[in-house]
Amino acid sequence: MFFFFKQKTAYEMLRSLVGSEMCIRDSIYEKRCPAKVCRSLITFEILADKCTGCTVCARNCPVNAISGERKQTHVIDTELCIRCGICKQVCNFDAVVIN
Repeated sequence: MFFFFKQKTAYEMLRSLVGSEMCIRDSIYEKRCPAKVCRSLITFEILADKCTGCTVCARNCPVNAISGERKQTHVIDTELCIRCGICKQVCNFDAVVIN
């Protein structure tokens, strides 16, 4: 009997490094998370060239950290943002990115 394992994508491999020496080193010394999963080390940003101003992200933000007029580029207030990721999940235009 043969078992075939699915090959991991680069993203899946990087996520598996969470807790590894590399991830710990980057988190402590460089204040960044290469896997983009450490909530305290990531920020969300809306790309102006992709944002259509549909307001879906702003309407779904639980802390009202997203502002902007309809059909205008929206902005995330990083001071108010709790980094829950709902804005990224609901954006139909992939305008919300993790930094």
